[in-house]
Amino acid sequence: MKSILTLLEILSVMKLKLFISASLLLVSGSAFAEKYCQTTPPSFSINIESINILPGAKVGDIVGQSVLQQKITKCSGSPTSENAYTDTRQNVGTGIYINWPSYPVGPGYTQNCEAMESGFPGLGIAWVNFNSGKWVCASINPDGRINRGLPRDGERTIYDQIFLVKTGVVGSGSGESELFDFNKTFQFDEVVINRDGSIINNYGPLYTMTLSGRTEIQAPICTALSKSDSFNFATEDAVSKSYTSSPLQVIDINCSGVIENGTLASFKPISDYGMFLLDNNYFATSDSGVGVNVEYTANDDSTSHTLTPSGDIKVPITNNKATINLKYTPYIKDGSGTYPLDKNIQFNLKLNNGNQS
Repeated sequence: MKSILTLLEILSVMKLKLFISASLLLVSGSAFAEKYCQTTPPSFSINIESINILPGAKVGDIVGQSVLQQKITKCSGSPTSENAYTDTRQNVGTGIYINWPSYPVGPGYTQNCEAMESGFPGLGIAWVNFNSGKWVCASINPDGRINRGLPRDGERTIYDQIFLVKTGVVGSGSGESELFDFNKTFQFDEVVINRDGSIINNYGPLYTMTLSGRTEIQAPICTALSKSDSFNFATEDAVSKSYTSSPLQVIDINCSGVIENGTLASFKPISDYGMFLLDNNYFATSDSGVGVNVEYTANDDSTSHTLTPSGDIKVPITNNKATINLKYTPYIKDGSGTYPLDKNIQFNLKLNNGNQS
């Protein structure tokens, strides 16, 4: 009797093993079903090293782009219609849009394409995809997913292009150069979907694109250069109390790096002779009894401002340039007892914003 029970137990274990093996075989067949579509090339890299942020670049301007990527997808033997699918729910929109490329010719499902955040302040990524004669925005989509039809038997040419877009003030505002180092993978899967958009089967990647780039975003540097090497005014005007102002001395401001239009560049006045001891609202000269009053206008604004030794000049930058017009008037404080007749009194003024001495 004991041997019979043992035999039954053995048979029971064998049945259990057979059942488990059959189940595993069934699961494996479902999870690794044969793909019906093949794309050539199946994957490729996009590298954008050159990011050109021009002076005065506006929000919405394209500052870098990939070449138009073309690929062929061939499908055969599928028992049902399939789609190219990508999930956009993790992408964060910027509210900045670009127009569709001019080639291939075709309309878009939306008016334009919204850029998503790239991870670097002020720069977004717009991904556009062309399939079946129409463009679609694959970076940001209201549905959170993109479904593009694939041929059941046949082939189709698909296009993709990536754009880097200015979405705001570029960089953290630290005043230092910053490194934009990005790496992102874009992928379409081969899927079968329900009418409600849910996925029935996902056969894995249809094709993948890897976008990478590493570029230094240059911090703004502004320098001041006078159009005249020396500037003189007659001291007898000061003696006679005429206080005749000198002609304007024009200072050109030139900036490099990424700087927004309208940014105020600040310059501190530096004089070799410092502050006028008899009145600290004026600059000193080589003669202790003569000071200098300095006024300035900026760019095309005719409003005149007085510059003191402890003050500064703030000039708006447009397209990385600005102009400062300086006007000098000699000054003698009443009762100082000094009436210089020497025409060779020296005065020197430099503008410094920390980038030049």
